[in-house]
Amino acid sequence: MNEKEFQEKYLEFQMASQQMEQLEQHVQRMRQHIAELNKVNESISEMQKTKKDTEILVHLGAGIFMKSEIKDSSKVIMNVGSSTVIEKNADEAKKLIEHQLKEMHQGAMDIESQLLEISSYASNLQRELVSHQNSQS
Repeated sequence: MNEKEFQEKYLEFQMASQQMEQLEQHVQRMRQHIAELNKVNESISEMQKTKKDTEILVHLGAGIFMKSEIKDSSKVIMNVGSSTVIEKNADEAKKLIEHQLKEMHQGAMDIESQLLEISSYASNLQRELVSHQNSQS
């Protein structure tokens, strides 16, 4: 391997490493979204068990809560995009969330598969680069 080929392989290795890092970050974000969807699904199930006019604490964020009363635990308001919200039956909402979870799990698995392929490729490149450097010594 000449110096130009070495530089090209090194550049390929760097690009593969960057791509792996980006994919790892993407999988991490997907896992966080999966955890959030699971929590929402659990919350809907718990709310469905709550009787009308039951007083609850609503988490507003940053450790701040507000007292509220349940008026109808069989329906939820969902954001469907573009600042548009719709009222849905709680069971329908849970089915939609389950569908989203299934898609997110499959997407994460697909990305992890890509990650394995790139990792294998990067390992091979690294072996070639190290071998070349050792032969130069």
